[in-house]
Amino acid sequence: MHQKSEENKDSGKHLDLIKNVSKYIDYFDKKVNLSSFKQIVLVVGNSRVGKSTLISFLAGDDLVVKFVDDELVIDKKDDSKAGIGHGSKSKTFYPEPLITSEAVYFDLPGFSDNRGIEKEIATAIFFKKVGDYASEVKFLVTIWW
Repeated sequence: MHQKSEENKDSGKHLDLIKNVSKYIDYFDKKVNLSSFKQIVLVVGNSRVGKSTLISFLAGDDLVVKFVDDELVIDKKDDSKAGIGHGSKSKTFYPEPLITSEAVYFDLPGFSDNRGIEKEIATAIFFKKVGDYASEVKFLVTIWW
């Protein structure tokens, strides 16, 4: 009987995981119209290496250097636009398209994200969806040096 109760708990956890991942995917599908992007650049790399900062720079955003929690960081001058994450918690969750005159860049969530298995599964699905819609995909790989 004890084994049956453990199996039910596991089944409930799996169902919750599937529901939450489905919720993330539905939100993404409503938020981003992938059919309008055919030539894209996917910006990939580990979490916290500066993907969002790099895209902001390439887009010509006004960037400033400032202190956040006693750490020197690069940030957008205009806080009303999508932000750049700082600290130990990942910021980008949904792939964010940034359209410039040269390209459409997708700021993707980082590898080694620190927000749990649901987010990792959703990120893998986001990555595939973005790539599937494009006719031409280039990768811009960021690394921490």
